[in-house]
Amino acid sequence: MDELLDLELSLRGLGNAGYAVALSFSDPDSDADVRIERGTSEHPIRFDLERLREVAADPAAYGAALGAMLFSDGDILAQFTTARAIARRSRRPVPIRFRLFIAPSAAELHALRWETLRMPNGEPLLMGEEVFFSRYVTSNDVQPIRARPRGALRVLVTIANPAGVERFGLAPVDVAGELARARAGFGEFDLVELTEPGAATVEQIITALRGAAREGRPFDILYLVAHGSYVEGNTYLWLVKPDNAFERVDGASFCQRLRELSERPRLVMLIACQSAGGMTADNGVLAAIGPRLAEAGIPAVIAMQGNVSMRLTERFVPAFCKELLHDGVIDAAMALARGAVRDLPDHWMPVLYSRLKSGRIWYVPGFANERDTAEKIEAIAGYMSDGLCTPVIGPQLAETRLGSSRMIARMWAERYRYPMENYEREQLAYVAQFLSIKHDYRFPRRSLIETLRQSLFDEYREVLTDLDRLDLLDLYRTIGRYERARDLFDPYRTLAAQPLPIYVTANASNMLSEALIEAGKQPVIELCRWNEDLDRLPSIFEREPDYRPSAERPLLFHLFGSFDQPETLVLTEDDYFDFLINIAAERERIPAIVRDALADSALLFLGFELEDVGFRTLFHSLIKPLRGASRRRRYVQIAGQLMPREDQVLQPDRAIRYLEAYFQDTAAISIFWGSPRDFCVALAAQLAESDRPRRRRGF
Repeated sequence: MDELLDLELSLRGLGNAGYAVALSFSDPDSDADVRIERGTSEHPIRFDLERLREVAADPAAYGAALGAMLFSDGDILAQFTTARAIARRSRRPVPIRFRLFIAPSAAELHALRWETLRMPNGEPLLMGEEVFFSRYVTSNDVQPIRARPRGALRVLVTIANPAGVERFGLAPVDVAGELARARAGFGEFDLVELTEPGAATVEQIITALRGAAREGRPFDILYLVAHGSYVEGNTYLWLVKPDNAFERVDGASFCQRLRELSERPRLVMLIACQSAGGMTADNGVLAAIGPRLAEAGIPAVIAMQGNVSMRLTERFVPAFCKELLHDGVIDAAMALARGAVRDLPDHWMPVLYSRLKSGRIWYVPGFANERDTAEKIEAIAGYMSDGLCTPVIGPQLAETRLGSSRMIARMWAERYRYPMENYEREQLAYVAQFLSIKHDYRFPRRSLIETLRQSLFDEYREVLTDLDRLDLLDLYRTIGRYERARDLFDPYRTLAAQPLPIYVTANASNMLSEALIEAGKQPVIELCRWNEDLDRLPSIFEREPDYRPSAERPLLFHLFGSFDQPETLVLTEDDYFDFLINIAAERERIPAIVRDALADSALLFLGFELEDVGFRTLFHSLIKPLRGASRRRRYVQIAGQLMPREDQVLQPDRAIRYLEAYFQDTAAISIFWGSPRDFCVALAAQLAESDRPRRRRGF
């Protein structure tokens, strides 16, 4: 899904039964953005709820009436029409990604049937391939959203048929029929089923989700069939107890349990159960949980906003799954599936709540040009076998399991009331700078160590014992040993196994040194003396002037400091400025043997985000200005990076092209798009196939 026109329409309550409407869109072929806002307290946009109720039985009439109300302002209609004209241009038509944002001040508008929306002239708007529609929901959740690599997508199918619900006017659930429909829809997916009597408990659902994530095989989709009810302002799910008696679970409580997971499903599908007569008995109340789940950190939620028929479920789910497997874009699959059931009177009932700006649930690891992937992986594997590669390790090498700098920054920003711009609240350097001024130089360093220790303990205490007695480095040592034992493609394990003489790391942990020791090597630790206060640090080159790194005794150069000596950490914004200035002025602060390796070997950047201040600092202080750039062009230079974040980047493909062009122009770096583990899987496969004799490189 390379190019599209991104359009957002937001509705905000004005407090007098009226609303303000803002419309913005970006032209794929232009840097200019269009934004228009209409509706004031004196002249609000209004929705005639009585009129909508009168035509509720006729989806076409309802959609036309809703469109007439939404586009009652001529300027809003004109700009929306302009956006459609740009998308439809004959030279290169593109889809519109239409995200409807309903502000908390207008939450009651979620009850409207937006999926029926038509233009004022009655033209259907949200069917087929032209418009990808979702209700966009924001969240305070600090966990970044990353797509997962394409593979066998995993689905947890949960069907609740509690005993004794008949006395509440609820019909028994046809478990066999519901399961058959789920299997038909998800036939090409990896299914795990919680459908036996007493299986669909809250605890079993959460345990299954958590356990799969810990095994490294998380569920992409939670497909939940259950009754729903709405009582005195609260929405409930009718799940089961272990004895299969009913348990009426508060929707807010269910959402909170999912929020507490460290790795959540990318998509939750809430299907109102079918009665024997082919209609649901909950009147679509499960849809009310959709916004709550999105706010709780679920990237995308599909729910039914009415009494869906069996015919719709039988046709909609397979159509949706087929399109999802095609390119992994949820809102595109939703649009095409809705178009596939357009002849049914309840075609509008499936609704998508989303936090995804790009709509993507999975990606294919590799280089932008797929033909380059095999050749470049083969090249880097060859350099590694010959000891002619220098890995440059970033702080996100194992971020998904061992803590995220963005999550810590957001947590600190909330806890210490960071006063600056919102976009800075996820940059640890900015927030740490604020803390160093508010408290002192040592405070953010001590807080970082304490925060990481607590987060690691919380994550691993259920699978490892006696962690509470360990300090941070001992925690990393214990957890690293556990992760390397359970994952053949653990990035630290993969790198440590290679016959390489020098490793450069921007990661302050001892994970790599421990992996090297476990691989039978004797790593030599050297810390960068990036300011004059660190000149007192001992150096291997002073103790052993004749030391030369080798595969058996490699040099591990900590560029931005180490947790065992907090004063060496490059952490705050000032630290990064000082690093840049001091390294530029005194190049010898980087040992000559490290500078030579960076200039005259293949470089593998692994575990960075290209937009982070740490990578930019490293790139502009060490890679770009070093002499020997012409020598570096003899080798393949690869940045094995994480994918752009799905909750921030509107068009990842355009971001990829921009970054690749930038680094090609400055350092001929080819970017492998995927996680470090994705890269290690591809690298290990290539190394296993290679019969090349290994020769050691000395210096």
